[in-house]
Amino acid sequence: MILSVLIKWSHSFKAMSNQERLAQKNASLKILYDVASCINQSSDLNDLLTRFLRILKEMTNANAILVYLCHEDQAQLVGNAGFPSEYLAQVQPYLMREHWYKQEILCRSIKKTGLEAIQSMLAMDATEILAVPLQHKDKILGIYYLFLPPPGLCQQEDMLEILVTIGKHLGMAVAKAKLDQESQRLSLMEERNTMAHEVHDSLAQTLASLRFQTQVLDDMLNQQQYDNAKREVAQIKNSLEEANTELRELLAHFRAPLNKRGLIPAIKDLITQFQQHSGMLCFFQPECYHPGLPATMEMQVIRIIQESLANVYKHSQAHTVRVLLRSNEQGQYSLLVEDDGKGFDFACSDDNLGQHIGLSIMQERAKRLGGQLQIDSEIDEGTRVELSFNHT
Repeated sequence: MILSVLIKWSHSFKAMSNQERLAQKNASLKILYDVASCINQSSDLNDLLTRFLRILKEMTNANAILVYLCHEDQAQLVGNAGFPSEYLAQVQPYLMREHWYKQEILCRSIKKTGLEAIQSMLAMDATEILAVPLQHKDKILGIYYLFLPPPGLCQQEDMLEILVTIGKHLGMAVAKAKLDQESQRLSLMEERNTMAHEVHDSLAQTLASLRFQTQVLDDMLNQQQYDNAKREVAQIKNSLEEANTELRELLAHFRAPLNKRGLIPAIKDLITQFQQHSGMLCFFQPECYHPGLPATMEMQVIRIIQESLANVYKHSQAHTVRVLLRSNEQGQYSLLVEDDGKGFDFACSDDNLGQHIGLSIMQERAKRLGGQLQIDSEIDEGTRVELSFNHT
């Protein structure tokens, strides 16, 4: 895009001297470099627009610049350089007229707009309003307005080309920022749904059992079955202790155990905590020393290991656990968590078993990785949890 713009400018340079052409080319390249640098260096959209306004105001010698982003049928002011805020409400209805939302640059003389009062607002001799769309893939995402002193820019085609190019680059940046926000929002919703499932599959079931037990206790007391009531109270105490333990485990589970040094140290930390808590032997075999996974994928792997180890602790009566993580140069990953516990007959188990061991939650996490999860177990033969996925 930048190259095509520069080619067009070269035709207008023929009437200039070599020195003048070189100076203008250098100035044009510097402008585009500054804008590209501004976009690359900005960590968020607000920072980008702040940097952009400074560059653009200096580049055009504008009295003021306003930047709006489009949200469906609404326009939101997101940047103001030099325009008195007390006059925005007076000028905005004109700026927001539908005919300004077009995919080409528009230039209007202030006298022809009937907004001569803008000159007094700016306390300067502003003569033009220039509207440049921020567009991406033929969609208008925003627009910026320049209030320019004489002689203005309407007759300077080379400068108008630069402004259109800047508008397209900024449109790409705005589109990317919106996609990033949407991605973060979806990720948060998915994580909240997963948390809700985990609470339901553990603590909620224990509380439901407690509700039933208290009803039984009430019936016993009404029937004066005091010996049975004492036994029921003891069971309720045990259930409360179990609920308290599950709550602590959930809180520890929700705290992200990622390590700044990467996935392998995070798994080692997790296994160390598991051994201290359970008293079981747990061996970790890392056969991929540089996993190279994004943090979001590392989190899913860690969560699956967490859930697997929690099941080992709660149900397996195992003595030893092994965690194996492998990867190859083709980006194929495999995770294995196996124990030497009592196991179970997965094919003959009741329908609640999947919820009991958090299978649905682990399946969801495997799906987010684009992978597959398999659980194998036999009576007195332990249990194996296997995850496989790809990342290139």
